[in-house]
Amino acid sequence: MKLEQNHPGGTPVFIDCDRETWNMDPVLLDAELERCAKAGKLPKAVAPTDLYGQCCDYAQIYAVCQRYGVPVVVDAAEAMGGKYFTQRR
Repeated sequence: MKLEQNHPGGTPVFIDCDRETWNMDPVLLDAELERCAKAGKLPKAVAPTDLYGQCCDYAQIYAVCQRYGVPVVVDAAEAMGGKYFTQRR
C-alpha cells in the first residue's frame, strides 16, 4: 500500500541511497530535513525501505528524525531473512 493512497495531496521526497547498502543514507536524510526545517516545511513522516534482506541503519535514521520531530514509518517488506544487529526479521 502506498502512503499517498491514505494521505492524498502529499508529495514524496526521495533521499538517495548509501552506495554500499543501497538503503537510505542517513547523512543525506539529515541534510534534507535540515533544508526542510529552514523552509518551515518538515515532512509528515520518513519511510525508509529495507532492501534485499538488508536493514536500514535505523539507529542513525531514528536519531536524525527525532532531532526534527519527524516520525519514522518502517517499510520492511523486502527485509525477509535480514538481521538488524541480532534480531531476525
